[in-house]
Amino acid sequence: MAKIEVGAGATKSTIEITPGERLLHHALAHPARPVPFGCRKGVCGTCLSQVLEGWDSFAPASPAEQELLDALGVTEDMHMRLACQLVVRDDAQLLPVGKKGARSAVSRPATAASQAPDQTTHQTSSQKG
Repeated sequence: MAKIEVGAGATKSTIEITPGERLLHHALAHPARPVPFGCRKGVCGTCLSQVLEGWDSFAPASPAEQELLDALGVTEDMHMRLACQLVVRDDAQLLPVGKKGARSAVSRPATAASQAPDQTTHQTSSQKG
């Protein structure tokens, strides 16, 4: 069993997980509910957590998780992941940092990014014509 410590000080909780399983299911079943979850699908950022120890104790971020982390401005050197997406490999320690309004913060960059290709296509068409 892998042990995942969540939180700090008096609010620290330990969750035991079989390697290969998602943290989400075990954190939701834990009496202390040590990680705040919103969508539970990796699209809102509510469960954004800093990995304090054991960065390699989790499977790599999926493309969808990485897209949200990028949209939130999270870089690898910040050691942050979405707790709802974590697949546990070994012992680690997390500190939930959350992000109020993550959904709206993510939707703005996503909207701007989705408009950029249309603008580029339009400019390219205009330049040809």
